[in-house]
Amino acid sequence: MDMQKLAYFTEGNIFTGSATKDPAAGLLLRYRLEPDGEEGQLNAWAWQQDLCFERAAEKEEKSFPLNQQGLDSAVAWLQSLYDGLYAPFGARRWGSAPNPATSFLDKKGGRKNHSAPPYGLKGHRAGHNNLI
Repeated sequence: MDMQKLAYFTEGNIFTGSATKDPAAGLLLRYRLEPDGEEGQLNAWAWQQDLCFERAAEKEEKSFPLNQQGLDSAVAWLQSLYDGLYAPFGARRWGSAPNPATSFLDKKGGRKNHSAPPYGLKGHRAGHNNLI
């Protein structure tokens, strides 16, 4: 997991990053660390939505001391969220969502609806049989 050194945070800078587990399934973890110099805290947030911090609806939040041990703990916490398949986010996990690339297949790998094109084909328009 990419992270800045402690001096970066003690100077008041905010750090954001992301780690992708499975690009095909959209499994990712975005995170933000922001120091609070007055309180001596390093506040950390993590979310799964492919959105910026301000627009993400479901965020996990935790505070750590603004020192090297706190930074190490914050990195370990973020790594555990990433490694643990995002368990702290509850039942709404991206990993449980249907995969649009294969959702048109039946259990044997054949298409469910032979008259409809597979979901996600580029260039498909209603009434056109040509694909771009």
